[in-house]
Amino acid sequence: MLVLCSALLLAANAASYDDDTRPPVILQGLTNVTVKPGALFQMECKAEGSPTPKLTITRLDEASLDKVKSRDYTGMELKMSITHVIYKSQTVQAQDEGWYRCVAANSRGVVYSDAYLTVYDLCRKLNCRGGKICVPEGDGAKCVCRECQDTSYNPLCGTDCVTHFNYCQLEHKNCLRGTKYTSFLKGTFCPLFSPPKFIETPPRQVDVVEGKAFTLTCRAGSDGDTPGPPPLISWYVADLAPTEGPTEGPTMYEPDFKRKLGDGETIKLRTTEYMDVICVAHQCKYGQSLPQDIISDPVFVSVAPAEINVWNGGPSCQIFGDPHIITFDNVAYEYEGRCEYVLAMDCQKMSWFVYGSFETCSTHGRGACLASVTLYLNFDIAIELSRGMLVNYDGKRLHVPEVGLKTITGKGGSVVYLFMKDDWMVLKFNNDGNSHYELRWDGLMSAQILLGNNAPPTCGLCGNSNGDPTDDFQMRWSSKVTDSVEEFGDSWRIDQTRRRCPKMAAMPKWEWKEEFSDNIQEATRICDLMFNSTQLSKCARGYPDSFGDKVDPEPYHAACISDYARSDFFPEDMSGQSMACVAAMNYAERCGNNMNKNHLWREECGCAGETEELAEFKKFLGDLSCFN
Repeated sequence: MLVLCSALLLAANAASYDDDTRPPVILQGLTNVTVKPGALFQMECKAEGSPTPKLTITRLDEASLDKVKSRDYTGMELKMSITHVIYKSQTVQAQDEGWYRCVAANSRGVVYSDAYLTVYDLCRKLNCRGGKICVPEGDGAKCVCRECQDTSYNPLCGTDCVTHFNYCQLEHKNCLRGTKYTSFLKGTFCPLFSPPKFIETPPRQVDVVEGKAFTLTCRAGSDGDTPGPPPLISWYVADLAPTEGPTEGPTMYEPDFKRKLGDGETIKLRTTEYMDVICVAHQCKYGQSLPQDIISDPVFVSVAPAEINVWNGGPSCQIFGDPHIITFDNVAYEYEGRCEYVLAMDCQKMSWFVYGSFETCSTHGRGACLASVTLYLNFDIAIELSRGMLVNYDGKRLHVPEVGLKTITGKGGSVVYLFMKDDWMVLKFNNDGNSHYELRWDGLMSAQILLGNNAPPTCGLCGNSNGDPTDDFQMRWSSKVTDSVEEFGDSWRIDQTRRRCPKMAAMPKWEWKEEFSDNIQEATRICDLMFNSTQLSKCARGYPDSFGDKVDPEPYHAACISDYARSDFFPEDMSGQSMACVAAMNYAERCGNNMNKNHLWREECGCAGETEELAEFKKFLGDLSCFN
C-alpha cells in the first residue's frame, strides 16, 4: 500500500510540471521601420513563456532558430514570465537596410517575428557635380565639397613671387566655384594689391675698408587701400641703364637682377672695389611670378685701402703666447719663467727700460704668459700697460682715446705719446725727430718692442740687436753667452729678494709633447688652416705675391701648435678666439711691419673676425681688467 501511494505522488508531481511549462509566445512583434541616414533607428519586441524565454533581435541573415538547451526543472516552481528587448542605433546608414528578426526561445520551443528596415537615401535624386558630395541635412540633402586638411593658409598670394601650390585649397576652390586649373594660372584666386612702401632705406653712401664686413638695412611694408602680403627685401648690384630714345641720353641706375647679393632686411657685405648697391622690395600682384617692385636709391660703396701697420724703423722684438720670444735678431725660443724680467733696455746710457711680468696662464701649472709691460724712460716716467687695456701712470689710471693720442710729460720733461693703432695700444717714446721707438701691447699677452734705425746696443730677453743671432743669449752681469735658455732667462729676473721667483734652470724639462700628445693632431690641423689663409700665406712667400718683404712663418706656426695643444687660457665657450689666434695675430703684426697686408687675418683665420665675435672678445678683455 505504501509503494502504491508513492507512485501516485510522483505521478501527481509530473502532471503538475507538465501543466506549468509552456512554449514562448510573442506578445509584441517587430514592425517595419523607415528612417533616413543618421537618424535614430529602434525596433522593439516582447515575449512570454515558461521557463523565461531568451529574446534576441538580429539581422535575418544572422538569426538562429536553435532551441535553448533543456534543463532539469525537478523540484522548481515555474511561473509564466515576460521578456522585453529593444534594438537601436544612432548611426544608421544605407548598408543597414534589410530584414530583422526577433527570436524568443526556451526549452519548450522557439517563435520569431520579422520586420524590414528601410533606409531612405536622401541623395538619390540629388546629382552633385564638380567634385562635390551629397550630405544629408535635416529632411533633405545638399552637395558640399569634401573637407581637406587646411584651406585657411593662402600660399597662392605668397610674398616670394613663386606659386606655392596648396593642393587642399586648390581642390576646395575648384570644387566651390567650378573653376578650371587654367583660371588659377591667370591669377583669379588672388586680389590685386596696392604697391608697398619703404619704411627705412639705406644711406646714399657708405665708407668701408677693403674686404672688411659692413651691413646695410632696408625695410618696407604693405601700403594703400588694398595692402598685400609683406614684401620681400632683396639686394642687387646696381648698374647703369640707358634711357629709351633715338639719341644717346642720360643714364640711370637700376638693379642688375643677374647679380643678386642676398635677401633680408639687413645684409652683411664685403668688397675690395667700389660698387653701387640697390635695395628692392618685391610684392607679388597675383601670387605668382608677377612682382611689383619698388626700388631704393643706389648706395655708393666707397672702398678705402686697409691701413698697413708698417714700421719703418729698425729691429723689433716680439713676446707672445705661452711663452714665446723672437729677439731683435730673429732668434725664436721659449722661456716659461714666472717673474718680472728685463725684456729690453739701453745698455749704454741706461735711458730706457722695458720690463715684462709673466705669470702662469694655464690650469696645468706649467708655462707662463705675459701679464703686463712697463716702460721706464729717463728715470722720469714709468707707465704700466696691463691686461684689459689698462694704463697706470703716477698712481693713476689713464684713459686711452679711441682716436688721436694722449701726451704724457714727466716732471723732468720726458715725453711719451699714448694712442691706439688697430688692435694695439702703443707707447711712442725716444722721439728725436728722425726716428722713434714704440712699445705695443695687445691688452692680453702679446707685446712688441720696435727700435729706430739709430738704436743703441740692447740687452735683456730680446737680445742685443747687433744683427748677430749667435750671441743673443748674453747673461746679465757677466755678459757671457750661454747655450741654456733657462740660465739666460733667469739672469734677467727682477727679484729683489731672490726668493720670490723660481729659477727655471732648476725645473725639470717640460715634456709637453708627451703630456698633450692627444691634442697635437687637432692643433696642427687648426694652425695649418690659419697659416694657409690668403694674406698670411702671401706674407710667407713675399714679393711679388705680397707687397713687402716675406716673413718666415715657421716659429709662429710652431708656437700656434704648442699653445693650442697645451694651453687653456681662453674660455671654451668663447667663439672666434683661441690660443692659436695669438700666434696668428703676432705673425700678422710682423707681416704688417714689413709692408704686407694683414687687415683681413682675423676673418680668414676665424679669429674674432665677425662683429659679434670681436665684441665678445673685447668684453673678455674688459672683464680681465677687473682683476688688475
